[in-house]
Amino acid sequence: GGFEKGEVASQTVCHALSRFVTMKTDPAVPFTDAMLSDAVTYAYTGLDAKMQTPGDAKMGTTLAMLYFHAGGVMAAHIGDSRYYHIRPNEHRVVYRSKDHSLVFTLFETGQITEEEMATHAKKNVILRAMMPGQDTPSMPDIVHIKDVRPGDWFLVMSDGMVETMTDNEILKVLCNENMTD
Repeated sequence: GGFEKGEVASQTVCHALSRFVTMKTDPAVPFTDAMLSDAVTYAYTGLDAKMQTPGDAKMGTTLAMLYFHAGGVMAAHIGDSRYYHIRPNEHRVVYRSKDHSLVFTLFETGQITEEEMATHAKKNVILRAMMPGQDTPSMPDIVHIKDVRPGDWFLVMSDGMVETMTDNEILKVLCNENMTD
């Protein structure tokens, strides 16, 4: 990530969430918001344990995760890493997470256009991230997706990918019938 020691933070969060999900959940049982909250809290505990110096408080990472379970898909994110639910046979994005970034907020409030988001001077300013030592840690936005159909795609990507491809370009690749999985 773009934060100091972002690679440490992202690896710590990824491993902690994986451990929690492996130990505490069952895909045959719906994954609840409370379970996700516990998993994220567990990940923050892992981040806090990585703080060795005062400077380590600046390390951070974004989060985008999907959990497939009997009731559908729980999608959660913090920051500007993004997930998509794509329905290729309809050539459309069913759902796309909303970035926790300054430029997305400016776009949503009508202050800049979607095109201006890509070149805005503050395009890398995010409003939420997972960082250690926070009095009030950022919690993810959660979406429960129940309308999952055969052939649907889920795409999870970092902001680096978001900055290089538009939604239409992503659809062009993933909805191309001439390409195989």
